[in-house]
Amino acid sequence: MRVFACALLAMVYGLQSTDARAAAALTVAIPAQPLAAALSEFARQTGLQVLYVTQVAKAQTSNGARAGLPAPETLTELLEGTGLTFEFLNARTVRVFPASVTVPTPAAPLPAPHHLSTQRSALALEEVTVTATRREEAVNRVPIDMMVWTQDAMEGSGVKGMADLASLTPTMQFQPTPGTTGATTYLVMRGVTGRYASTAGLYLDDTPIPPVWGDTVLYSFPFTFDLERVEVLRGPQLQLFGDGNEGGAVRFIFNQPSLSTFTALATAELATTKLAASSYDAGVAFGGPVIPDALGFRISAWTRSDGGYVDRVDPFTQAPVERNANHSMSTSLRGALTLAPSESVQITPSLTYTSYNRHDQPYFFLDLSDVGAQKLKNGSLLRQPADETFYLGALKVTSTLGAANFSAVSSYFDRTTYFLADDTGAYNWDSPLGPGYPVNHADAVADQWHFQQRMFMQELRLTSLDPGEALTWDAAAFYSTEHLRWADQLTGPNGLPGLAPAPADLVQVTTGTQTRFAAFGQVSLRLTQQLTASVGVHGEHTRYDATNELAPILSAAGADSGLMPRLRLAYQADEHELFYLTAGKGYGSGGAVSSAFICGQASPAVFGMDTLWSYEVGAKSTMFDGRMQLDTALFHIVWNNVGYHLGTAADPMLCALNGSPGAAASNGFDLAVHMLPSAHVRMNMAIGYTDARYTRTITHDGIVIVRQGQAVNPGFDFVSVSPWNLTASVDYLVELGHDATANFRAEDAFRSRNPGPFVQQDPQSPYYAPGYTPDPATNLLNLRASVHWQRYDAALFVNNALNALPTIQRLAPAGPTAATFRPRTVGLAVSSRF
Repeated sequence: MRVFACALLAMVYGLQSTDARAAAALTVAIPAQPLAAALSEFARQTGLQVLYVTQVAKAQTSNGARAGLPAPETLTELLEGTGLTFEFLNARTVRVFPASVTVPTPAAPLPAPHHLSTQRSALALEEVTVTATRREEAVNRVPIDMMVWTQDAMEGSGVKGMADLASLTPTMQFQPTPGTTGATTYLVMRGVTGRYASTAGLYLDDTPIPPVWGDTVLYSFPFTFDLERVEVLRGPQLQLFGDGNEGGAVRFIFNQPSLSTFTALATAELATTKLAASSYDAGVAFGGPVIPDALGFRISAWTRSDGGYVDRVDPFTQAPVERNANHSMSTSLRGALTLAPSESVQITPSLTYTSYNRHDQPYFFLDLSDVGAQKLKNGSLLRQPADETFYLGALKVTSTLGAANFSAVSSYFDRTTYFLADDTGAYNWDSPLGPGYPVNHADAVADQWHFQQRMFMQELRLTSLDPGEALTWDAAAFYSTEHLRWADQLTGPNGLPGLAPAPADLVQVTTGTQTRFAAFGQVSLRLTQQLTASVGVHGEHTRYDATNELAPILSAAGADSGLMPRLRLAYQADEHELFYLTAGKGYGSGGAVSSAFICGQASPAVFGMDTLWSYEVGAKSTMFDGRMQLDTALFHIVWNNVGYHLGTAADPMLCALNGSPGAAASNGFDLAVHMLPSAHVRMNMAIGYTDARYTRTITHDGIVIVRQGQAVNPGFDFVSVSPWNLTASVDYLVELGHDATANFRAEDAFRSRNPGPFVQQDPQSPYYAPGYTPDPATNLLNLRASVHWQRYDAALFVNNALNALPTIQRLAPAGPTAATFRPRTVGLAVSSRF
C-alpha cells in the first residue's frame, strides 16, 4: 500500500507569496545520504511540507545540497540524478514526483509552466491526506466511501458549520428537530435512523461526542474556523469506536501546532439578509514553534452573530412582539500545545470551548405568515431560547515503540444545555376545551429542559510501523464513562389539561450513567501486488442505569454486549484505479433514559441494543491524465431496529421511546465526479440516493405501529429523509496579473421530495397526523466571486440567490408550524494568512 511519507493538507496554489520559498534556505549543508532522509532534513530546516509517495524514494540516494541555497535550488541539488522533479503546490508545500511521468494527484494542480510561478495559473483537484483508518493515507487510496471537506473547500463554499456541510453532502442529513423547536438536532446518514441513541457518530479529533437522546446531537460540534478538514465517512466505522456510527461518522480535524513554521490567519465577514437582520463574524488563529522541533502551539478564537428573519407576534392580535427574533450567537475558542521530547515522541494537550446561544425558535406559524412575501411570523405565547456550551480537554501522546506506532488519547467532555419549549399547543390541541384553546396568554405552557453531560474517555492504540509491508495490523482498547442529568419542568398558570390542575408546576429530574469497554483488532494481508484483504473485529460491553432524583425514587438498569466483524477486499489495479468490497456489522448500545411527562411514566425507561449489516462495493478512479476523478459506491443495509413502545390498547399513542421499531432496509449509492476541463475551469458533482423502508409490519396490542414498505423517518418527528441529493459546482479562474487571480463560483444543492408513504399518513396508525406533509423538493443556489492576492483574500457572495423559501419541517397537528431557508443573503468576506 502506498502512503505519503510526509504530508499536510495543500492549500490552494498561490494563497501565499513566494517570499516564503525564498526565505526557506538551508542553514546547514545536507550530506549525501538516502533520499528519504535527505528530504526529511530539508523539510526540518526549511519548514516546508514535502509531499511524495514512499515508493519513489525507496533505494534512492541523494548527493546532498550546499548550505545557503534557497529552497528551489536546494531541491534541484537533492534530486539530481534520481529521475525525480518537484513543483510547489503553494508557498509552504512542495510535491516530489517522477520526472518522466506526470500524474497529478487529487491535491496537486496540473503541471505549471515553471516551478517558481507565483501566480495561480491553474485550478486544482485537491490531494488530501486523511486519518479515517487511524493511519495517514491519501484519500484516493482509502477503501471507504467518504467526502472530505478541506479548509479551502469549506471557505470556497461558505461553510460555517454542520448545517452547511450536510446541505452540500449527499446521503447526509442534519437539521433541527421540530418537536423541540429546533433546540435539538438530527444527524442521519444513509437513512439509518430512528433509534433512541445516535446512529451517526460525531468526533472531534479522536474524541466521540455522545448524543443526549435519539438521533439528536444538540449543537455540540465545532464550527469550521481553523479546521484542517472534515471527514464524512459513510457506513459503519469499526476502527473508530464501534457504537454510535452505524450509518457513518463525521470527524472534525483541527489544525495542529507546528514545530517548524509560524502561521497566522485572520478572517471577517459581514452579510445582510433580505428583509431581515444582518450577520457578522470574525476570527483569528496563530501558532508556531516556541522551541523549534521541540515545542509548538496553536490558538484560535472565532465568534459569529446570525441575524434573525422570523418575527414574533401576539397570536391573538398579531401585534409585533419582537422583530427578527430568531437571531443567534456562536463562539469557539481553542488552544493546543505540542511537545516533542524526542524524534519519536509527541505530547499534545488541547482545550476546546464552544457555545451556541439562540434567542428564539426559527419556526413560523403558517396561518399567520405569508411565505411568498417573506413575512414569517411566530405566534408562540413564550420566547423559546436555546443555549449550549461544551468544553473538551484532551491529551494525546504518540510514540514509536519498536515495530509499532503507539498512541494514547485521554479526553474529558463537559456539556451544559438549556432550552425552553412553548408546549401550549402540544398539551392543548386535543383539549376538551376545544380547538380555540388557548384563549389568552395565561394559558401558556412552558417546558424547560436542562442537561448536564460529562464523559471521560481513554483510548490506547497500536499500529504496525510500516504501512507498505505485506502484513499490517491495528489494535485498540477503549474505555469511557458518562454521567448525564436530565431536568424537565412543566409550568402552566391555568394548569395542564389531563395532567395537573391550575396552577401547575411539575418537575422531574433523572440522572444516568453509562460505562463502555471496547476493543478493536484488524489484520491486513497483501495477497498479491494489487489485492489486499483485511479482517477486523470490534467488541463492546456497555452498562447503563438511570434513577429519579425526586420522589418516587425509581430506577432502571441494563447491560448489553456486541461483537462486530468486518471483511474488506481492496484491489489497487494501478496508480489510478482502486476497487473495494466491504461487509461489516454495525452496533448501537441500549440505554436508560428519563421518560417525558406525556408518557405518564414516573420511572426511567430502558431501550435495547440494535445491530445492522452493511454491504458496500465502490471504486475510486483518476482519468484523463489526472483531469478527472470518479468515486462511486453502492450500499445495501439491513438492520433490526429494536423499538420500545410504551403505549397501551386503551391509549396507543401514549409514548414511543423509539419511533422507528423493527426491521428496516436502506439501499442506495453515492457518486462524486471532479473534473478539470481546462486550467481555468473546475467542475464538481456529487449525487446520492437513499431508499430506507420498513421490511415488516409491526403491531402492539393489536394496533398497527408501522407497515411493511412505509418510509423510515427519524423518530416519527415529522422529518423525512430526502431520497435524491445532488450538489454541483463550477469554478472559473481569471488571471488579473501582479500575482492576483479572481475566481467565480456557482454552487447548487438539490434535495428531492420523499414520496413516502409515512406512518403519519396511515389513518389506522396511532401516529396518524391529519395534514402531515413531507418536505417538498428544494433547491439552493449560492454564488461567490473572490479575489486572491498574495496573502489576502476577499469574496463577495450571494447565498440563496433565488430567494427560495420552501416550507419544510412542518409540524402537525399542533400548529402547524414550519421552517424555511434563510432568505437571500449578500455579504463580503475577507481573510489574510501569514
